[in-house]
Amino acid sequence: MSNKLVEHKESKEILTGNQKKILFWICFIILSIAFITVWINILLTSKAFNTQMEEMVLGEDYYMEDIVITGKRAEDASAVPAFSFCQL
Repeated sequence: MSNKLVEHKESKEILTGNQKKILFWICFIILSIAFITVWINILLTSKAFNTQMEEMVLGEDYYMEDIVITGKRAEDASAVPAFSFCQL
């Protein structure tokens, strides 16, 4: 038997403490930018939607036409003749 001492090998970390801090702040900044971008997009969409709804209430954004429903088809009122039936 041998009386040799076995050296204890320390496990080497993949990232050091300073590298972990830098990685944390980079991830934090990227996620913060993504979060802010999403909320800005939501606010702009909401504002545009509200503006569009106000214009629709005022009648500025859409064109309303008469529609006559006959059977299973819908037609413009201009396409339907004045008398919809013929007498023989």
